[in-house]
Amino acid sequence: MTWTIVRTVGKIALLFVLTIIAAAFIGLCVLTYFPQSFSLHNRTVNERQFIAISEYGQPDLAQVRAFESAHGLKPETRGGLRLSIFEWPDWQYLVSIDQLADGTAKGVLHSAAYNGAGPGFEQEFSLNENEASLLFESFDHQIDGFGGSTEGCTDGTGFTFERWDNGRVKGGGGNAACQRHYAELMSLVAETLVVKLNDVPFEWQSWFAANRYLTLRAVGK
Repeated sequence: MTWTIVRTVGKIALLFVLTIIAAAFIGLCVLTYFPQSFSLHNRTVNERQFIAISEYGQPDLAQVRAFESAHGLKPETRGGLRLSIFEWPDWQYLVSIDQLADGTAKGVLHSAAYNGAGPGFEQEFSLNENEASLLFESFDHQIDGFGGSTEGCTDGTGFTFERWDNGRVKGGGGNAACQRHYAELMSLVAETLVVKLNDVPFEWQSWFAANRYLTLRAVGK
């Protein structure tokens, strides 16, 4: 009778220990998997981001090229920058900028309501040699070797880019609402365009706000 009780207690204790170990293992997997998964999905890669069949509401490659063609832009061959920004719940933006042979740049911004309702806004702009050099050099410095952010969120501001140079592309996509890397890129573009575009229907403040918020709180690295 005594040995039966001892064996039963031993089995219960062993089961309890195994349960604790299994729970700890699962917890460790969750804590390591999700940050690694986030960083893998938002790091800089040598790949297109705008493809034939778009994902997550992004414009597909044919739409982007048609938009650029209407404004005489060819960033894939001339070099330049493509951006798609979804600023929930208010606005969505598409930006394309060409690097020109004389060191200057030209581009266009299209904005529309996030839900697609109502007319869109579209305006072309140009950058002098110093402005273009500062934008592209700063952007390249920011994206080079970026291994991804372990922060992640669902709502916010989706930011996708393609940076073209000599027929090669670097691309990436993340959320500027919680990932400081993308908030900094959005702020960098805003610094360039805010003095170039007039009477826009949206507020430039939102392009800067996320970066300020994340920097002040030292989060979203």
